[in-house]
Amino acid sequence: MSSSVTAKRRGTSTAPFSSRGRAGASAESGRRATMEYSNQQHWDRVGSTYSDNWSHPARSGVSRLELAFIDRHIPSRRGLTVLDVGIGNGRISEHLLCCENVSQLVGLDISPKMIEICRKKFGGHPKVAALHVCDLSIEDPPVEAAYDVVTAIRMLKYSRNWSEILIKLAARLRPGGVIILSMCNDRSISHLSRGYSITYFGTTRSELVQLVTSLECDLLEVSGSNKSPDIVYRAASRPVLARSLLVAERALDAVLGRATLARELFVAARRQ
Repeated sequence: MSSSVTAKRRGTSTAPFSSRGRAGASAESGRRATMEYSNQQHWDRVGSTYSDNWSHPARSGVSRLELAFIDRHIPSRRGLTVLDVGIGNGRISEHLLCCENVSQLVGLDISPKMIEICRKKFGGHPKVAALHVCDLSIEDPPVEAAYDVVTAIRMLKYSRNWSEILIKLAARLRPGGVIILSMCNDRSISHLSRGYSITYFGTTRSELVQLVTSLECDLLEVSGSNKSPDIVYRAASRPVLARSLLVAERALDAVLGRATLARELFVAARRQ
């Protein structure tokens, strides 16, 4: 089952992109989670414990791969302005703030709790221009500005109208600016092992690429993250097991391609 979301491009006709709901219990054709929380309630409830998820040996390895993907596509010029959407606990922003080419960062999140965490974490940081609570599913980004880099990592999949959010974000790029995003891969089988407490949505590689390139953006790279089911990641609780898991996944990448089995599709594109 899928519901159509209409993606609009300036000066062209509209085209539908599907949003397929997924959840642990597959209720209502997989659209509703086992325990239903709103997006904001979920992340307020998770709060600071979200950091614990990335401290697990296997997850920290995945995080390093994701940050390396971002690094590959950060423009080389100085004075970059960055919009980090779905800033969460600041995992991505903390990395970006260490980049010497970044001069200013604005962070957005749907969760007041997550923004509170980031204000404590980055309070007084000279590069952090603003941190805002913002629900992009129903409102525009609060800061009227054009950015050199927009990141939207692991956040689009929690909104039914994710493609409309992506359109809003692409519109905030300067010419030559780069958007770096991720979206749940509807063709991955690894999501079947995960008991989400919040409904999430997926798309296919071809649909995602079609949408991104329709937004006056040139595709730079498509990659993927989290090939294995969650039970495998949980079992890899020791560093040596985590390293072995990541080596095995890289071997699969070499044979099948980075995005084939990935639960999370990663895309980088440059605004024309």
